[in-house]
Amino acid sequence: MSTDCKYMAEQIVGLLIDKTIVGIVLPEDEESFGFIAVDLDSGKDDRTIVWVDQDAEGNGPGWLNIEPPK
Repeated sequence: MSTDCKYMAEQIVGLLIDKTIVGIVLPEDEESFGFIAVDLDSGKDDRTIVWVDQDAEGNGPGWLNIEPPK
């Protein structure tokens, strides 16, 4: 794994660990998408919006390859 990939993965995990996905986000133009994650144990409205982007500049939607448990 490249250093950049490792750094980015650690940053993402740091922001999302212990959060639960509770909804989706679609802007009015439907040109992108994302999801809402919350810490269900916090007792606060601490919604984190996660946009799935093609690149850091947000030039389009991306793709998540999700592997189910085996």
